[in-house]
Amino acid sequence: MIKSRGASRYGKFGEIMPEAEFLLLAQACDCFEVVYMEKGFVAQHKPELAKDPVITEEILNRVTEGAELSEIQGFVDRHEAEPFVL
Repeated sequence: MIKSRGASRYGKFGEIMPEAEFLLLAQACDCFEVVYMEKGFVAQHKPELAKDPVITEEILNRVTEGAELSEIQGFVDRHEAEPFVL
């Protein structure tokens, strides 16, 4: 990621959220339970999402602890899911 000197993720028109945090937010909004994140990914990025002042405790509590990579790989191998990789 290229970052301009002195740049901030917050601006007068809103926020440019890092991709990993955005994906956790997408999972928090997933009422159909179709977004699975690997446990290590969630553990690594959830603390950063928690620092965002617009993310409430209610939203943060909707982010699951994540799934084992083998479970996610099983969905992909059985053609039940498409992976996205950062």
